[in-house]
Amino acid sequence: MNRDQFLERDAANAVSEYRASWTNISRVEESLMKGDLKEAKLAAANLMMSLNELSKLQERKKETDQMVARLDFLLKRKQVRMVVVVHED
Repeated sequence: MNRDQFLERDAANAVSEYRASWTNISRVEESLMKGDLKEAKLAAANLMMSLNELSKLQERKKETDQMVARLDFLLKRKQVRMVVVVHED
């Protein structure tokens, strides 16, 4: 996992979801080997939830980076007369 893919405030949540993903991958594998398809499906569903959360966190980072880049661009062109301070939660 590359921590640069997530905002600093989301890092702990990203690590948690990353670990949950690997746990669920193992659960799917073990359940399939045991023939327990019901448990394998449950683990696969949990894996998808973790992956969706990671995607959401990654998208938040991307959007934030784009906003910062736009602001930097405008500041360099001296087209911004007011600076807005954005506070993270």
